[in-house]
Amino acid sequence: MYIQLPFKFLSFYRDKSVDIVLNIGTLEAICDDIKIEFWELDKFTQKDPELFMSLILYFGYITSCQKHYKKPKFTKTDSIYWVSHINATESAKLVILVSELFGKVQKASGKAVKKK
Repeated sequence: MYIQLPFKFLSFYRDKSVDIVLNIGTLEAICDDIKIEFWELDKFTQKDPELFMSLILYFGYITSCQKHYKKPKFTKTDSIYWVSHINATESAKLVILVSELFGKVQKASGKAVKKK
């Protein structure tokens, strides 16, 4: 799914479409990156939601690049910038995607996983 993310050009911001793929592998990559167990992800999302969203964007982008056999152009620093400057419509779209992903995890595991 494509999301409009902000990029800074000189002194103004410009939105570009970036393909983001969210799946259970994306969540596993986040867990590996921050060195926590998968079941601890819920505590982490409550503790630092902005960092979680930046990691979701970054690893969703990386997953998309792997799916399309492309070399990533953007970094984690870009994802932090995206979260801090994303517009409300795209932010709502991202929250819906994350909620759907947690719903899939809940169905797969049979346990309750809190939605963001």
